[in-house]
Amino acid sequence: MRLNMYMLLDRLKERGLELSHSFIDSRESLISAVPRLYREGETLTSDAVWVADAASLPENPSTEGHPSLVCLGEPSERYRAFPFNALWASEKQIEDGLLGLFSQVVDACDELFFWQDELQRLVNEKRPPRELGEASFGIFGNPIAMMGSGLRCTFDFRPPVTEDSGEAYRAYFEKYPTSEGEYLSSDEASILLEQQVFTGTGEGLGPGLYSDPDGFFGYQTLYCNLGKHGEYLAKVSVDGVLRPISDGDWGAIQVLGHYLLESISDAESGAMSRDFRMERMLDHLLNGEPADENDVTWSLKNLGWKAEDHLVCLMVRPVRKDVNPEVLRTLANQFLHQIPTSCLYVLDDSIAYVINLTQVRKTREELCEGLSSSLATFGAIAGMSVAFSNIRLLSSFSAQARSALSLGGEGAKPGGVLCYEYFNLAAMLDAVRTSMDPETICPPGLLRLAQHDMKHHTGYVQLLRTYLELDMNGAETSRVLHLHRNTLLYQLKRIREISDLNLDDPRTRLELLIVLNVLEA
Repeated sequence: MRLNMYMLLDRLKERGLELSHSFIDSRESLISAVPRLYREGETLTSDAVWVADAASLPENPSTEGHPSLVCLGEPSERYRAFPFNALWASEKQIEDGLLGLFSQVVDACDELFFWQDELQRLVNEKRPPRELGEASFGIFGNPIAMMGSGLRCTFDFRPPVTEDSGEAYRAYFEKYPTSEGEYLSSDEASILLEQQVFTGTGEGLGPGLYSDPDGFFGYQTLYCNLGKHGEYLAKVSVDGVLRPISDGDWGAIQVLGHYLLESISDAESGAMSRDFRMERMLDHLLNGEPADENDVTWSLKNLGWKAEDHLVCLMVRPVRKDVNPEVLRTLANQFLHQIPTSCLYVLDDSIAYVINLTQVRKTREELCEGLSSSLATFGAIAGMSVAFSNIRLLSSFSAQARSALSLGGEGAKPGGVLCYEYFNLAAMLDAVRTSMDPETICPPGLLRLAQHDMKHHTGYVQLLRTYLELDMNGAETSRVLHLHRNTLLYQLKRIREISDLNLDDPRTRLELLIVLNVLEA
């Protein structure tokens, strides 16, 4: 169990004790300790919270490290200075003397122990971070939230407003509605990022306190920056709206932060560390909406990309059918290591990457070859757009990659990279097919020919299509359809008579081929 004397002091005060203290350790420091009754002659070590009668403490004790003491009665000056952390209660407060005080300390430590044991259980069961926040409300007594470095809310646990809720909490609930899973709005993010008191909290890992001097927040917030391998990843925070932030909260939030880090998978780490401006830009562009120009400028600068760089959009999805968001997030971050000069966005059924060919120093063909083995390793396939430079046009080029994946993905083996140029015509025909009624694009002559086929059981439409696809080569058409030359010439004459189509006109032939391909579905 990890604690410090400030945390223990909070727990004992909640039990109605009035205590005095003299601590040399900071409120951020933590120790692993359990409560122990002091016996005469024992060495006071730092791996226990020693409970002792102040009058029985020796004048020259044997010590190791920084011992923590809870005394019945005020200890001598010797124990109120280095190397001790001491707190004490007057004898008249405690029923049953030293054993009564020891019982109170054990109960307080048990509360911290059971809390940490519950956090460990949730981590072991791979429960979401929100449940760790919910399990910690009894320790902090205030709303608890977690936000990634990209300003996306991972969880926001707060008790509901009731008839007994004070005006301050009601106002807090109205001004700051919960936004789990969402990014801060542009206005909220801009206000926060303009405040040095907020942006300064992203520097370094560990706990800190911020409150705005201009009254934007209206309360103090204790935070703890979390990170892996020395890199800032997320912020867990406690808003002091139900009770003031205490010194004991500084140690408790580090304990919570430790278990939250354990609960975060590598895939979630990648998602948390995303910059909200880039995420918002990709969200807008991939959904066909214009992006804020400030977001575009910031994202390009953050990525180190230039306006003239050549880009491609890659849509990746697993071959397996049972795809869920967790599978996609895991795949997204694993695959991102293979493409360092790219950014990604996880969609409902696939992952969109924007890859900078200029910085990769590869052509599209070379990139395809390099991606194939990685895709095969992860059991995935991909659709790739043609190259482009203006990221503001991402919507159009992501549609290319999505079309290639959709049109060529059925039955494709892991490792396949489906390039849009091979599916361009099929994609155009598919767009026409899904946006227009076939009868509205069918020339009257072709419609008459189809009606004749239905009435007289002829196959003139299929013959016409084969003839056009073979560039009106009579000999090749006869061979493919197994028709005598005279029979072919007769049927072509009948097609012209029935349809009144001018097959010598190139535009007519192009129109017919397009319509026949659209109608094929």
